[in-house]
Amino acid sequence: MRIRSFNPANDAETVAALLAVSFGGGPADPAHVRSLRRTKPAECRNRRVAEDDGKVVAYLEIVPKEIYVGRSLLSVGGIAGVCTDPSARMKGYGRALMRDTVEFMRREGYDFTLLYGIPNYYYKFGYEVVMGRHLVTVAQAEIPSMNLKYSRRAAGEKDLPGMKRLYNGQARFRDGNCLRRTMRLRKNAFKLTDSRGRLAAYAIWSAQDGTLAVREGMARDGRAGRALLGALKGAAWNQALDHVSVLMPFGYPLTDAMRPLASTYRRANTNRGGCMGRVLNLDSLARKLTREWTRLLVRSELAAARGRVNVRIGDETLALSYAKGRISTDVTGRAAEAEVPQEKFSQMLFGYAGVKELADSGEVRIPKVCRRLFEILFPERTSFLFVPDHF
Repeated sequence: MRIRSFNPANDAETVAALLAVSFGGGPADPAHVRSLRRTKPAECRNRRVAEDDGKVVAYLEIVPKEIYVGRSLLSVGGIAGVCTDPSARMKGYGRALMRDTVEFMRREGYDFTLLYGIPNYYYKFGYEVVMGRHLVTVAQAEIPSMNLKYSRRAAGEKDLPGMKRLYNGQARFRDGNCLRRTMRLRKNAFKLTDSRGRLAAYAIWSAQDGTLAVREGMARDGRAGRALLGALKGAAWNQALDHVSVLMPFGYPLTDAMRPLASTYRRANTNRGGCMGRVLNLDSLARKLTREWTRLLVRSELAAARGRVNVRIGDETLALSYAKGRISTDVTGRAAEAEVPQEKFSQMLFGYAGVKELADSGEVRIPKVCRRLFEILFPERTSFLFVPDHF
């Protein structure tokens, strides 16, 4: 068996067929084959294949992302399109490809990796659940009609630069959100513009089981958020849909406009499935997090304190030193007084699980003398990745 980069000329038809049978159940789409053949050379390294006796038997793609944790921006490798030839399953090809890919991403300098995994499989490669799903729902009849003097139009290609700016302005420093360098036009996308023709809000939605499901809804302020909610009511009415469900947590102009209504909020957590992640480069990740950790430290009762703690994370020891509100990090070979499994550190990083909860579980060892520092540096967060950014 050999694991290598994707070759557009030789692999396109086989990979398209693998993806089709794994995710669609039908034959490969000729348009998909043509698209794979046009893969740029720089992108081929991020498409990985396992071949045996000259035949491609497994495939996956690495999707580069930049994701916020507080004020810090991490380099993340998303894993997508994992598939194995049905005749070659249960023979270790997929496992070998995943292990090789984790090491490849580490060599490429990614700080962290994420994927959306089937239950009880990806934990074998060090992945653990780090984000939940968020849903705010309100009956369409409960949404008041609003006339806030915005114009609604279908979004087109020419609107994408403005939509990207609006998204990045709202997503900045929000835990789990991506910094977008590009943005694709989606089906069922509309925009709202103000009286001066400026973009004020947009939404991407689909109809599902009697509900208008909003995959992404961005507004520049509270007034535009209320107008966007009113426009979604109109879209639901036109489609004869009873509810509007927004796949976002509270804290955005759109979902905050839903708070005063008879809305329901649900956070769905999964066990060893869903949005899962793991650390790739602890040293790089910790250095990038110093901006966020310093911000948290100077706002706490330890702002004027001085100290040092060594914490064992997987096979490495992270040294955290702090003095007068500043914090520095180093990965060393020293003995550690605290110990956090890599999987639990990943959960702490994205705030999926709190320090107290994990420390009481028995898997994490944090002496009481330094537990408060960990609670400050790793607060519980509502980390969230928008549906269009899923892999």
